[in-house]
Amino acid sequence: MNNKPLFQGFVVQKEEIERFIGEKLEWRDTVFLASKEIDVNNRDSWNDAFQWLCDMSLKFKECYRKFYREVPSEEEQDTNVD
Repeated sequence: MNNKPLFQGFVVQKEEIERFIGEKLEWRDTVFLASKEIDVNNRDSWNDAFQWLCDMSLKFKECYRKFYREVPSEEEQDTNVD
């Protein structure tokens, strides 16, 4: 399945999605993601990093629910090829 139409549905809502997530996101080919630098050698930072990961996972789950748009069928995708 071609995920490009699905991704484009998110791209047109980029600003709203970034506001919803609360961070600037990295937008690549057919994915968008959040990242955070952590010092894996500093065990004191692990709890904060894990909490951030959990929070982001929940935000992205809600984001997909809120911003998902109907994806065209494969037949429709074939007729709309770039």
